[in-house]
Amino acid sequence: MRKLPDIPPPEEITPQPLEVIEQIREYQLITPLFGGGVTPGEVDPLTPIRGAEIRGHLRFWWRATRGGEFGGDLAKMKEKEDAIWGKASFKEKKNEADQAAEEQKEKPIRTVQIEVIVNRRGESKKPFDIQGNTSGRNVPRPADVPGYATFLLLPTNDDLRQKTKEQIEAEMKRIQHNVQFTLKITYPETYRKDIQAALWAWETFGGIGARTRRGFGALRLLKVEGEDHTNCPASNQPADVRSWLNENAKKFVTSGAWPGDVPHLEKALSFAIAYPRSRAFESWNELIKRYVSFRQFRTKGYAGRSNWPEAETIREKTGRRYQDYKTLGHPDKFPRAAFGLPIVFHFKDEKKGDPHDTTLQGANEGNERLASPLILRPLVCGDERAIGLAVVLKGSQIPPLVLKGTNKPVEAQLDKSDLTKLPNLNADKLNGETDVLQAFLNDLKRTEKE
Repeated sequence: MRKLPDIPPPEEITPQPLEVIEQIREYQLITPLFGGGVTPGEVDPLTPIRGAEIRGHLRFWWRATRGGEFGGDLAKMKEKEDAIWGKASFKEKKNEADQAAEEQKEKPIRTVQIEVIVNRRGESKKPFDIQGNTSGRNVPRPADVPGYATFLLLPTNDDLRQKTKEQIEAEMKRIQHNVQFTLKITYPETYRKDIQAALWAWETFGGIGARTRRGFGALRLLKVEGEDHTNCPASNQPADVRSWLNENAKKFVTSGAWPGDVPHLEKALSFAIAYPRSRAFESWNELIKRYVSFRQFRTKGYAGRSNWPEAETIREKTGRRYQDYKTLGHPDKFPRAAFGLPIVFHFKDEKKGDPHDTTLQGANEGNERLASPLILRPLVCGDERAIGLAVVLKGSQIPPLVLKGTNKPVEAQLDKSDLTKLPNLNADKLNGETDVLQAFLNDLKRTEKE
């Protein structure tokens, strides 16, 4: 029989418990909650704020702030993302209760744990009041929301023509005002910097529910561990806000290369601020109106022909043109694709020969949409006053484009020679800038102290 080797038994190793951080953070929504429930576009009456949704938002903002530390390696970024936030398959394959139970089995805690208590459900309100005009036609008027930001909730033209005011308002989807909630977040101390970065970006640029990139569901952090939150601009004066944003971006956003097509912030933030006002709604409303003015720039205010080239391009591509609209010589480009896709173009003179409704979207299956890289929202400051904030996420790429129905590929990006064909647009809005997102920020900066 062979003799057993004379090797001493291994020492018993006692696993060291992870140091865990638990925080209680209290929030209020400074703009109405739009959607976020099981039914698209509707607020869930029982659970208007869900932990699974917050986890998804924080996961996004973690990528947007910390994804540059992996040298552009998507697999490495995804590996750490799953380690911190859990695998996305939990959300895809399990309901929220099962997901929470699955994660609670991990002892000691290795991924972020999230619990939500809704302290105030708020009030359900109509986004529009239906009023009659001088012709007796039903007209929707925004009710404490910027009308353009809520266009998805607008009644259809057929409903406005065929239904009574009472019928339209009874069928109208609601938005939720004055919501407050408490977030309990628990995580290993080793992820402190990651979690704090994601929380700061979510609280500053993000929100809850749908249409957060146009300002709905905007957050204000009230308390951390029962103490008043103080990491915010001292006042709504532009210099204070600008300094605070730059300081925190340097603190929370990593340097490096992000993987392709991952929307992200940079240490040198691409942003503009404007419209310091006493209330969040006032700053938000002015900001959205400025966006509309930029995006819908026409020869006669909100009437007349568009100074942007898309309408003329569609007429050329489809071969349909109302005889009163002479060719303007615009370049064949779709620069407003940079604001997000798809875009539906409606021609009011369709019955007189202009094109039918036409959709611009990504050409490849599964890549038809592009989330807007432009974020517009109010920010409440330490003096209880507000200011409008516009931020551009980097890393989003406009996909190959097609006009749906024509199957004709088209281009978005303007070049310098195109600007000579758009003299009014260039003089009033672009000012020599071919990147329309940057042009909008430049346009907004001119109103910073209005």
